[in-house]
Amino acid sequence: MKISAHGFTLIELLIVIAIIGILSAISIPVFSDFTTSQRLSQTAKQVKNDLRSAQNRAINGVEGKAWGILFASPDVYSYRIYTCSSLDTTQTPCVCSDQSFVTTKSLSTDFTIAPPGSLFIFDEVSGAVCDSSGAIAAGVPSSISISLSGSSRTVTVSAGGKIEER
Repeated sequence: MKISAHGFTLIELLIVIAIIGILSAISIPVFSDFTTSQRLSQTAKQVKNDLRSAQNRAINGVEGKAWGILFASPDVYSYRIYTCSSLDTTQTPCVCSDQSFVTTKSLSTDFTIAPPGSLFIFDEVSGAVCDSSGAIAAGVPSSISISLSGSSRTVTVSAGGKIEER
């Protein structure tokens, strides 16, 4: 009578387990970097979309006021969307009087927005944009940087109102 053995030997099982362990050790850091990159990209897109929303509200005359975003909340990981009833674009930087905060957007506390104190205001008549540094009035695009774990993305607003994220 012939006995036939079915199954795997202990050595074969240990080799398979070792291969799975090695592949896991290689893929976990790559996945972690990918997750960080995606979180940063999504946050930059959120900021860009909020800038576009403020710009569209100003151009469409929502509430008949200028709209802006202030990146100078008590912390460096949030920003405020607001309206202002009177915007003086003849001064550099432009002056917004009678600010009324509409909402505060908070990011995860591990994000940083720089430079703090950045301000973008969209005029309700022309849709023209001005910023806190006066750079846009001089025809130079102004930008903010969003950072997470040593990586960063930049959102830029040009004098013509074009908003880009890189």
